[in-house]
Amino acid sequence: MHVFITIHYCFFISELFSNCGYLHDYSGSDVIQGVTVKFGYFPTQAVLDNPELYVRKWYKDNSSLDPDNDPNLKTSSEPNNEFVLTIRNVDSYTSGGYRVRCTENRPGGDNFTNTVQINVIGNVGFIYITCIYLILFKCIQCFIVTKTKQ
Repeated sequence: MHVFITIHYCFFISELFSNCGYLHDYSGSDVIQGVTVKFGYFPTQAVLDNPELYVRKWYKDNSSLDPDNDPNLKTSSEPNNEFVLTIRNVDSYTSGGYRVRCTENRPGGDNFTNTVQINVIGNVGFIYITCIYLILFKCIQCFIVTKTKQ
């Protein structure tokens, strides 16, 4: 069984110019259930220069993610000041908007990066090929039929 997931970017002017930085996905537009999804967070220079004033917390929708206690989540630091969140074995529960919060308990609210949206676009069950031989027309027509789960 394959579940196809698509990744969409949700950009808003306020998010692009937030003080947090930019969130990027490395997984392409469609991913299949069970594969690995990676997000790269590129913080602004202010975030890098003032670690005592900023935090780096990963969010899915409005819930904080806990990579230390979730076996499917892993964070790492990469060259060029990139921080990576890896999500293994994606499934329908992986759907949602991902972003990074860089501030907390600030007057006026917290700052976040842009949001990367992941949506399940279909559950594909059994795929089978049905060939219909049309003797009258001396040709073979093959139809690929997909059975989807509801």
